[in-house]
Amino acid sequence: MNELTRQSRKRSDEVLVEHAAAHGEFEVRELTWELSAAEYEALLERFEDEAAGGAGVWVTRGDAVLLVRHAGETAWSDPGGKREPGESFREAACREVREESGVDIEVEGVLETHVVTHVTAGRPPLVSPIVVFEGTYVGGDPTPREDDRVAEVRWFAERPESLLYDALASFPMPEGDG
Repeated sequence: MNELTRQSRKRSDEVLVEHAAAHGEFEVRELTWELSAAEYEALLERFEDEAAGGAGVWVTRGDAVLLVRHAGETAWSDPGGKREPGESFREAACREVREESGVDIEVEGVLETHVVTHVTAGRPPLVSPIVVFEGTYVGGDPTPREDDRVAEVRWFAERPESLLYDALASFPMPEGDG
């Protein structure tokens, strides 16, 4: 195993241990994503800045879940995105939800973590975690972000048919008082 691959795997494993200690058990999904050379270089930079990985949040309010639809997509997903240097996964989750949807949340725990092996021809694989938190709505008006990256933000009482990634189909739909 290449040293970069070993280091990135070690950091991902440390994230799993840290979040399990703080939040208890959660599902871990191992995924492989193919990256272009440019995407790989951007990820390598983020890895070197200790900002690899990202966070998403399954945000609930009563009996509904908050989902976003990105510009150019027809499918819905949980709000989330990449970490910034010096930012924890929890901080990234809260910031990304606010940026993408206009709402504030309270993080309740970890729903699951995706350990993603990024592969590019001729380069060593890099591993990074994406932590998907459970969160509850605190306030704010769901509004797409100003830079047009998010086209729509909505509350769903029933899971939409078109989901951006498979794991969303297994996330628990809330039951509440509306």
